[in-house]
Amino acid sequence: ARPYGLVSRAAASDETSPWTLHLGPVGVFDGVANYKWGYKDLRKDGDQHFSSTGGWLGFGEKYWLTALVPDQRAAVDASFRSNASGGFQADFAGVQAAVAPGHAATAQSHFFAGAKEVRLLDRYTAELGTPLERAIDWGWFRWFMKPIFALLMWIYDHIGNFGVSII
Repeated sequence: ARPYGLVSRAAASDETSPWTLHLGPVGVFDGVANYKWGYKDLRKDGDQHFSSTGGWLGFGEKYWLTALVPDQRAAVDASFRSNASGGFQADFAGVQAAVAPGHAATAQSHFFAGAKEVRLLDRYTAELGTPLERAIDWGWFRWFMKPIFALLMWIYDHIGNFGVSII
């Protein structure tokens, strides 16, 4: 038996990817976020395969994320793939295990599909033990941007107006 999961897309995003925002295949592998692959890269360079312990992988859009989160203690083989019909797939397979007759094996993985809301992703990061919050590409100044964003949200929570919060 071998745990397996996949998430697929029918086509690449219609949104254009500005230099400040990553759209497409994204994930955290061995604790490091990877934003280097795009839909065009998968079509041009072919499938991308890698091994990791824990982490997550999926597809990010401007406001949305679909992600697979395998067991964080287990080694996985994962990949991003493109297919001839224009679709894309992110998948992982865990370590193969022999299950003797009369015995059982269990594996737990998670699936996230939802908005890339900072507080929600931070909560899942804490609960799942993997930095799902890295689905948001804060760039090199992440150490500076996250606290500023937290301050902006704190002001918004007390005032109720983003315009005033920004000012």
